[in-house]
Amino acid sequence: MLPPINMNAIPSEIHQWKSTTSVQNCNNILFQSISDGDVAYITRIIDRVWPDQNKRTDIQMAYAVSICQILLNPNNDNIKISKSTIKQRLRENLVSFAILCK
Repeated sequence: MLPPINMNAIPSEIHQWKSTTSVQNCNNILFQSISDGDVAYITRIIDRVWPDQNKRTDIQMAYAVSICQILLNPNNDNIKISKSTIKQRLRENLVSFAILCK
């Protein structure tokens, strides 16, 4: 479980939060399978946000992945996500989804 962080925290506090073992662990295992099967942690997150697989789109899934990557990125001392940051990451993830779906 992730420890709480104030959305108005200053960069040094965010850096300290992202340096904690639990946040680093979440970042490192985001795409790994959960011990109870073949489902990755990111898949479980997406399933909780959009339970009906038939109603979620590739862009929604790419958005969820992008948010997790940005929030957990230890090289980014920010937790507020700008439009330009999300757009760039979203493009990258959509390209990855397109490659995986071929």
